[in-house]
Amino acid sequence: MKLGYIIFLLIMLSTFQLLAQNDNSQKYILVSLDSSKIKSLVGYSFCKTQDKFNKQIYVFSIRYNLQRITKSKIDSDADFMFVFYIIPKGNKVKLTIISNIDTILNNAVKDIVNVKNELLQAGSIDDFNFKPVLSHKGQLFGFVNADIFGQAFNLKEEVQYFPEYKPLSSNRYELNLLKKPYIEEDIKSLQKKVISDTSGFFHFDYDGFDGKWNIKAVNKVEKSIVFWINLVRVATGTYSFGRFVTEVRFKINIGITDFKVIRLFPFFDEKYNREPELVQFNFKQFVDLKTLIN
Repeated sequence: MKLGYIIFLLIMLSTFQLLAQNDNSQKYILVSLDSSKIKSLVGYSFCKTQDKFNKQIYVFSIRYNLQRITKSKIDSDADFMFVFYIIPKGNKVKLTIISNIDTILNNAVKDIVNVKNELLQAGSIDDFNFKPVLSHKGQLFGFVNADIFGQAFNLKEEVQYFPEYKPLSSNRYELNLLKKPYIEEDIKSLQKKVISDTSGFFHFDYDGFDGKWNIKAVNKVEKSIVFWINLVRVATGTYSFGRFVTEVRFKINIGITDFKVIRLFPFFDEKYNREPELVQFNFKQFVDLKTLIN
């Protein structure tokens, strides 16, 4: 009896500890709509996108300059970026005042550099959880009646002609702005070659190109780059941080303006069943976040 009681107490204690860990796992990214006190924050953009069925998703891109000392080769003002995709219920995005300020401030990210390092060191499996919070005239605001999915990118500038190969690893939290474009068919062709190549002492794993962002196209006039990634695990049926979009259009000094997302239920209902697996969302207009505050 005593042993069973002790085991019961241990289970309950572990449960409470797990709940506490889950409560503290939520981290917040604070963005001031007034003059920012964060020197590394260089700008943000908030835009509305829409698909062919008029479903709307809003994109919130937050740009930082954390460590860049030398001048950007392509005049980019940022070397790191958070991106949040806000899916409003009813197609209308809303902000509301946050009352539990202490909880937000206690769990707010204070060191973006540390976050960047954690993301870059993450393997193919992780459990990050970030949400955006806005400050304006001494008050905090959050998005309500909406599902929010995020991602973050280290914006690297390293000249790279050949596709990067890393066996069983991932760099989905990194965009290299100076890669040569490769379409998905190019990468698949390389994968087939890797599978059959026995010329070396080591037989390379076939999925060494998956989980990495490749450049599909570059528009030098618009200063935009289209990136794509093969997000294998998103097909299991859930979205999570860093596993939402499979293609993005990144505009230098602005952020993400267009994207593709794998259609998963319940965010995409029955009318999408006959549509392609990837749903395209196109830029419609920029939105002033201050106008959303009631």
